[in-house]
Amino acid sequence: MGLKMNTMTIIIFLSYLVAAFLAIGGITISLLAKKQTKTDLSNAILVFLLAMLIMCFYDWFIYFENYSFLDISSMMILRLGSCLIAVLFCFWVGLEQKILGGNEFQKPLKVFQIYSIAYAACWFVFTVFFHGKAFYTIKFLLLFTDIVLLISMLLLSVVYMSRLIIEGKKGVPAYMIIVTAMLIWNYFSFIWGEMSVYWGNSGFIRTPLDFTIIFWLIVNIATIYFVYHVDFTEAYSMDAESAPAAFSIDDRLEEMSEEYGLTNRELDILRLIYRGMSNNEIAEELFISKSTVKSHIYNIFRKANVKSRSEIILLIHDKNYRPDSAEVSDE
Repeated sequence: MGLKMNTMTIIIFLSYLVAAFLAIGGITISLLAKKQTKTDLSNAILVFLLAMLIMCFYDWFIYFENYSFLDISSMMILRLGSCLIAVLFCFWVGLEQKILGGNEFQKPLKVFQIYSIAYAACWFVFTVFFHGKAFYTIKFLLLFTDIVLLISMLLLSVVYMSRLIIEGKKGVPAYMIIVTAMLIWNYFSFIWGEMSVYWGNSGFIRTPLDFTIIFWLIVNIATIYFVYHVDFTEAYSMDAESAPAAFSIDDRLEEMSEEYGLTNRELDILRLIYRGMSNNEIAEELFISKSTVKSHIYNIFRKANVKSRSEIILLIHDKNYRPDSAEVSDE
């Protein structure tokens, strides 16, 4: 039995380690996306991911603190965990609102965020200053506030997910379902632990808290997929779309041919000018006389309203370039 427990402990330890690395990976991807484009969505994603990483480490500590190393069952530790999850709820619904976009549901979101922060602050104070029997006297108030927190978070999430499904966005609601389920399970595991303390039977704690690691693994894998496709890819694709297209001399000369009415021979000469060839080199390259080259260059400069080779090259690179009118030169 001892060997089996040791093996299970090692498996859970490694699972939490993998979950932590996945969470850090998601944060890294989010930071790279935020470096490229700073939006309200990227900020909300990063804040939520950091809060999730803290909660993952907290759950990790709770498991080993209770079952492997210290063998302590503490109402205070479990209650503080519930307070942390309430703050995580606050960040999560804020992220859901940013994913949805727009200004819809701002009032219920604000009310829930105020309630979740007030819940965390109040129960943190009660946990620190009330112990033992004193805490038992307010357990029904605790149960009521827990139920309100869970139901309100679930209702808001369902509203956000339903709206996205109606809009035809299938992948994002799936991620939201996974995270919402994980948060509810994680919160339920702490409530279950508190109930077991009330009843004096710490054995009730173990099963839900042990299974929490499964949800951390699932949600962190889903988060990396979500952050990469919604935050990272979008940030860098937006940058690619806004970046200027690669310069093509062939495309630019074709544009100039249509804009200035250049002949094929004039385009051939213009291409060689762009390559830096002199009049003599152009004449040798095209097997024509130097005077013919000079005549073509004069016509090119006249049509494009430029007076020198440097200006025609500037015009090739920048179609908005407008040189001052002057006497043209074919040299």
